[in-house]
Amino acid sequence: MIKDHEIAAAVNALRDIAVQYHASGQLRERISALVVPLLRASQADVDRVNWLQRAGSVSLGVVIDAPHDGDFCLDSDLVDTQYGKTLREAIDRAIVVEAAAAPRPLSWED
Repeated sequence: MIKDHEIAAAVNALRDIAVQYHASGQLRERISALVVPLLRASQADVDRVNWLQRAGSVSLGVVIDAPHDGDFCLDSDLVDTQYGKTLREAIDRAIVVEAAAAPRPLSWED
């Protein structure tokens, strides 16, 4: 997730790039060099939200006084209960478990 101060810094950097390279053929390349890493950094959060949207019924909680004490737990229609120190970690584990259980497409080697 991109933080507010990172967004402000990116906007300022874009302004500086536009001023410096407005008349050159490098403007698109310079803007791309700044924007693409920011978009790629936020892709993991987008993937998590997309997974939650298609997961069906989702239950989230924090475990207290049981195995996984202090961990977040996630249970959904797609996977059994997954745990993580953070909610992101629990969602990431659920995504991995679902992907591992999905049938793989046939290939020429099959």
